Amino acid sequence: MSDIQPAPEARFSIVEESTRPKLDWKIWFPVGILILVGLIGMYLVSLFVGAERQQAENDWRIRMGIVADSRAADVNHWFDQQFGELYAVAQNQSVQVYIQQISQLASDQTQQDQVEGLKEYLRNILTVTADRAGFTVKVKADVNVNETQPALGGLIIIDEKGGVLAASPNAPAYDGDLKAFVSAQAPGQKAVSDLFLNSAGVPSLIFMAPIVASQGDNAQTVEVGRIVGVKQVADELYPRLVQPGETTKSGHSVLVELKDNKITYLSPINDPQHPIQPVKTQIGLDVPDLDVAFAVRGSGSNFATDKKDYQGRPVLVTSRSLSAVPWVLVYTVSYDEALGEAEARFQTLTIVLWLVIVLLAVIIAAVWYYGSSRRASQAAYQFNQMATKYQEQSNLLQLVTDSQPTSIFILDKDDKYRFANRQAAKDAGIAAPEMIGKPIANVVGPAAAKRVIRLNHQAMEENRTVTEYGPVEIAGKTKVIQSEHIPLKGTAGGVSGVLAVEDDVSDCVKEPERRAGNRK
Repeated sequence: MSDIQPAPEARFSIVEESTRPKLDWKIWFPVGILILVGLIGMYLVSLFVGAERQQAENDWRIRMGIVADSRAADVNHWFDQQFGELYAVAQNQSVQVYIQQISQLASDQTQQDQVEGLKEYLRNILTVTADRAGFTVKVKADVNVNETQPALGGLIIIDEKGGVLAASPNAPAYDGDLKAFVSAQAPGQKAVSDLFLNSAGVPSLIFMAPIVASQGDNAQTVEVGRIVGVKQVADELYPRLVQPGETTKSGHSVLVELKDNKITYLSPINDPQHPIQPVKTQIGLDVPDLDVAFAVRGSGSNFATDKKDYQGRPVLVTSRSLSAVPWVLVYTVSYDEALGEAEARFQTLTIVLWLVIVLLAVIIAAVWYYGSSRRASQAAYQFNQMATKYQEQSNLLQLVTDSQPTSIFILDKDDKYRFANRQAAKDAGIAAPEMIGKPIANVVGPAAAKRVIRLNHQAMEENRTVTEYGPVEIAGKTKVIQSEHIPLKGTAGGVSGVLAVEDDVSDCVKEPERRAGNRK
């Protein structure tokens, strides 16, 4: 009669413990590549959008530079015209001769009629020139004939001693600030004053040019007099700041001057809410991001897109230094008008390109995930097949070893149970599943474990099978045990544990002894 029993519970756990990497590079390497590609893509998008933005800014730099160059050239030309009118009189040989003759005859009382005639000639020259060149201030037609006209502009000839030889009608009196300015100028040099408001509140300038001798040993080097022009400039100068055919709505030019760390506006800004009055309006140089402060600090040809006007509105600004006077021409255009639409387009382009990169990244990740999932499914299936096969072999091994009368068990390098058959569990007095993972000293006691640990370590150190035969006390009984300790190779190479087989041969030893006793 055969004893059929169900397959024993698996108690086989031969697993070599090893340090495993915390990161699975097969997973994280593609993820890192994907992140790197995304970052590179975003960087390239930033470069592309930055290049487009720079191109738009360069276009406006050129466009505004053309306007600024044109207006600066026109203003400089206007100054040249004013000095040209003065030099036309100063270099007139008749004027030079008459001034010298007046100087020579002034002390002779008998020649006063002739002196007066010469002065009359100079007055006529000045009157014609002042009217033609715009130095004369127009007289209102409805003014009472007995009312004195304000002396706001005209031409004056000064002799070498500082006296007035001739002047155009209604020319300002040669005293006060006018006389102080002319007297302060070096001989032989032309000069132009700072912009000032005359008694009528109109912006005005003083021009001066030297008159040299036309005769004598030091002719053309000796200054015999000066011609001085006082002119209201608003009607002639300010229109030159307007670009013919201006296509922008917010573009305008303004003249400024830096003096005593303050910026003075020299031309008006016709803003209904915040108008700028020439000469009267000053701003400190320390105002942050101010367009005119940026302009006067530069080398004369600047451009910026991140400045603000006097009202704090973002503007594009470019500037040009004038050659005739220490002024700076500043041309600005509203940022919203110039680059607002382009900036919105750049932002939209950036968002779209980033979305494209994200979409591509999602697609790549999805494809990678799909491929990884398929590989993982195949691997799981193969692992499941291997596990099933391994389980079957483990059950078979367990069944075979449990059928043996010998004690069979496996200890790892730390002297912990990894496998034990039924006989080994019986000898230990504990269920086999409970033995797995526990140190042998905790299962059979330190004394009994000492012999096994010694033989196991010898087998591992010498990497050979170690056999021992002799009496052993098991469960309070002395038995003769023949044990073999076989080193096991691990998956990573080297010895991972020891297979121990202990066979109780006590009966084999006692039988001969019993027979010998019977013979006696």
